[in-house]
Amino acid sequence: PGFEALMQSGSAAHENYPGFGLIGWDFTIDEAGRAICLEFNTIYPGPVGSQCALGAIFAQKSVDGVPLFDEIMKG
Repeated sequence: PGFEALMQSGSAAHENYPGFGLIGWDFTIDEAGRAICLEFNTIYPGPVGSQCALGAIFAQKSVDGVPLFDEIMKG
């Protein structure tokens, strides 16, 4: 619940920063289903550092053995 609001909020916020092609947005969804931006990162956005230390995130498997990326895209 609230994922659509999160996506809309992120897209709307990103339009305020046209100079950045890639921004790492950190959102949460509150108890009322509202999207709240916690922070955004314009320098080295994303999980690059953790992937260097721990390995590729999307290469991991879920508990059922399904690739994690497929699980995420299923919703």
